[in-house]
Amino acid sequence: MIDNEQLLSLLGIAEIEIERVVIEDPKTIRIYIKSLKDDAHCHGCGKAIDCFHGYGPEIELRHLPILGYKVYLVIRPKRYRCDICEGRLTTSQVLDWYTPKSAMTKAYEQDVMRALINSTLQDVSLKYDLGIA
Repeated sequence: MIDNEQLLSLLGIAEIEIERVVIEDPKTIRIYIKSLKDDAHCHGCGKAIDCFHGYGPEIELRHLPILGYKVYLVIRPKRYRCDICEGRLTTSQVLDWYTPKSAMTKAYEQDVMRALINSTLQDVSLKYDLGIA
């Protein structure tokens, strides 16, 4: 049996905690995680903020496969309020291992891009089950 420490090591992502793991068919794993970081940068003034203001909507990010299983990381980004900006703006925390509004982690994106070397978009789409070709 694999424990959370081993699974975190396989994911290769720092400053997260695994809340639960759901294995689904066909060969899909959803890993529900939360951030261990306690700050963000205000999207208005750019300053570091740490006044916690709840959680944003759940996002699902495709990650590198593990043992032939498709892996999805599910996270509810922490939200923080800026006491400096007028209107006390709230900002969602963005972690360095994914790009906002992307459907995949940076590691998975790089893996797909490497697979495109000397290959066609259709071949890579089929190989990674992306459904874009």
